[in-house]
Amino acid sequence: MLDIPSLTTTKLPRYDQAIKDYADVQGNILKGHGRDHAAFLFIELTSDKAKSQAWLQSLLDGTGPVTLTSTAKQLQDTVRFKQFRIPGDLFAMILFTTAGVEALGQTPPTEPKQADLPPSVAHLAPAFSRGMRTEDTRQLLSDPAPEPDVYDPGWFKPGTAEPTPLHALLLLADDDFDLLQRTVRAVSDDLTGIGEIRILEWGHALRNADGNGIEHFGYADGVSQPVYLANDMPNDDPTSADFEDIDRWDPSATPEELVLVPDPLGKGQGSFFVFRKLQQYVREFKEAEEKLAKRLALAKGDEERAGAMLVGRYEDGTPVVERGSDGLINPIANNFDYAEDMQGHRCPFHSHIRKMNPRGETAQQATGASAEEREEMRKEELLRRLTRRGIPFGDPEEAQKEDGKPVGLLFMCFQRNIAQQYEFIQKFWANNAGFLKKEPATGLDPIIGQGTRDKLRFNYTYGGAGCRQAEFKEFVKLRGGEYFYAPSMSGLRALAGDKSV
Repeated sequence: MLDIPSLTTTKLPRYDQAIKDYADVQGNILKGHGRDHAAFLFIELTSDKAKSQAWLQSLLDGTGPVTLTSTAKQLQDTVRFKQFRIPGDLFAMILFTTAGVEALGQTPPTEPKQADLPPSVAHLAPAFSRGMRTEDTRQLLSDPAPEPDVYDPGWFKPGTAEPTPLHALLLLADDDFDLLQRTVRAVSDDLTGIGEIRILEWGHALRNADGNGIEHFGYADGVSQPVYLANDMPNDDPTSADFEDIDRWDPSATPEELVLVPDPLGKGQGSFFVFRKLQQYVREFKEAEEKLAKRLALAKGDEERAGAMLVGRYEDGTPVVERGSDGLINPIANNFDYAEDMQGHRCPFHSHIRKMNPRGETAQQATGASAEEREEMRKEELLRRLTRRGIPFGDPEEAQKEDGKPVGLLFMCFQRNIAQQYEFIQKFWANNAGFLKKEPATGLDPIIGQGTRDKLRFNYTYGGAGCRQAEFKEFVKLRGGEYFYAPSMSGLRALAGDKSV
């Protein structure tokens, strides 16, 4: 059993109620910050505790170069923008590693006991305290060893497998890139004598012709997310052009079910966070897509289905399980499941979105299970969901050059428990050739699966049983990352030395 509250039908709070109920939660957790540009400052605190605490306090009281954004402030800005089209202030949040919490004189939070994990991984320390750059975690996730030219500079000490000291991640975001750059410089100056920025990453949103966010392979991204606020539900306003029913897929969840934990550092709630820099080899990926279409002998006008069977959606976001061509946009269709495609003749079982979010299929595919067992499996599957907050990095024009500069995705997600959510999905779903079908094996997730890749099966006729096998190599590579914790606002005050918290 997952050590997470059971799913309920509790009514989701509206913005006005959430402003009151979650005022002590940092922003960007219950709702994405929504800015087009972001900077990620990975910081090593090099000074004594008192100076580090004073610096953190300046980010809380507004005397520093940025002011940290609470959920209440974020939602107030959202309401103002919807009413008057007034943009919100620059967004800022801060997260810490276990070493960072200890450097500020506090005991790092511990994730709930990993009671439901298989014996092969149950012996491991909780993920946050273990860290992402350790040998145990690399073996667990099939991540590459820190050999030369594998990870970007800054993540490991040169020539060694020893992680570099990282204490904090300061996330800044705004629609004005010039302002964001000036702010990063101001933060860098402000850190003099306190800490050093060891790694700096920039993220820039990409959009297609319909205005929807995409990643560098060209596919709509961030489409299916858990929804924690009633105002954000697709069926909240029946008169809206973005209205969509939820009778087949209900994305709602309470924050306590998926993303928030009681914060031992303060009086509110915090969340655990995964950051992974994923480089995408776009030119090679597109060439492989074309090769796959030829291998399947797809008819003219049907070539795009090759890529759709890899991702699970066409580039515009249309789910391939729903139809054999694109066009289900505005809003992008999300009210679907796989109940009418139990053989995988429309959407292969290995498709990225089917692996990452089976939409109840783990229970549907469980032959011989009782109704009660199926319901329990359905709940546990729903409780694996991640709250993704990724953003692309790099210039898309560089992606088409043979020797272009790197591009990819800064993958980020919040969750209650890294081992039970992110790590479980990566190891037992994406990297598991037997999920969702063991015989014949499904194969690894063709986008983010790591490990030995066997040939995958693709149906050459949409909805038909006939299929061919084809290889599809790994075109996404890990370049760095770590696990963090986002304390509550009161928890941040305690880290800053406030003994009244």
